[in-house]
Amino acid sequence: MTSTAPIIGYIVVSKRSRGDGGFDYIDVSPFFSVRERAESNRDWWLAKAEKHPGRYRDTEFIIAEVRGNA
Repeated sequence: MTSTAPIIGYIVVSKRSRGDGGFDYIDVSPFFSVRERAESNRDWWLAKAEKHPGRYRDTEFIIAEVRGNA
């Protein structure tokens, strides 16, 4: 579904597959009003996942747009 509401910020979410074929999404960052800060936070999580592959196995880190109307 496409939202026409304006982007008001960004968060980083982790995406991990469940046993039933679906996915769990968990927010792992604070709210950022600037995308570059969210990208920096995502890069930090990716480095952490690379350092601890057993803990973050099969986990993706995604920048999610937060949309809303004032």
